[in-house]
Amino acid sequence: MPDWLTVLTFGGLIFGLATLSSSGSPRLTAPVWIYLGEISFSIYMVCIPWQLASGRAAARLLDVSPEALPWPIWIAQVLGVILVGMLAHHLVERPAREAMRRHPLRLGHARAPKADSVGAAHTPFLTLFGTRLRRPVAIGQQSQGVDHDQ
Repeated sequence: MPDWLTVLTFGGLIFGLATLSSSGSPRLTAPVWIYLGEISFSIYMVCIPWQLASGRAAARLLDVSPEALPWPIWIAQVLGVILVGMLAHHLVERPAREAMRRHPLRLGHARAPKADSVGAAHTPFLTLFGTRLRRPVAIGQQSQGVDHDQ
């Protein structure tokens, strides 16, 4: 299929789906479409590695060029990338998102400086996994380091 035809075909598909979505069509709110939307980033992230690995494996098994794979193999690759994307979503993306929600990265605290044990004032500026880091100090001032006194 020529590139221009692919672009027109899928461009029209995207435009049509966007039109359905903006008109409030119930067709796009089915649970399967919602779930595919949730795992779409994972599918995007595993698409090329999956295509390379599965295409080369199938080409070796069938003793053909990766560019000359039969169409059932291409269909299997498309269905396979959805399954691999589901795995990546549930085993990597979701746990990482939940960890980020539990331990947010907060930048730029607007708090008054507090005095440490030697009396020098500092302002925490970054909280990462419960550890407050202090602002760098100018040359000649006492180095503050990591604030371990929560």
